[in-house]
Amino acid sequence: GDVRYKRNKVYERYVERFTKDLPDFEIQHSEDSVVVPISFAALAPSRQMRDHIGFTLPSKGIETRPLGGGSIGRQPFWYRKYGKAKLEVADKIHVRSFLLPVNQNMTEDDVDVIVDTVKELAC
Repeated sequence: GDVRYKRNKVYERYVERFTKDLPDFEIQHSEDSVVVPISFAALAPSRQMRDHIGFTLPSKGIETRPLGGGSIGRQPFWYRKYGKAKLEVADKIHVRSFLLPVNQNMTEDDVDVIVDTVKELAC
């Protein structure tokens, strides 16, 4: 329980800060579930913004990466065999998603530094 509780608190702080300070970003939040993530996912308002954030955060000591492998409809093995598939939600995730760190040892201040940095880069 302790690790789950701490990771959930980190996640909830991200939700609180993104909702308040970065309303143009899309995040997933469940009122009915206790979320215990290995990372925090967000969608930037544009691909350019996601790329800027993704390229800049590591130089500030903050890990980030795109979410998963992206849209299956954009993978070469898929479109060579089946043609290009337009998958609205998967395509949005493919071009605008990024992950931020979650660790049970992170503090509220750690999350605030990360969100403040994303906010600075989003301006």
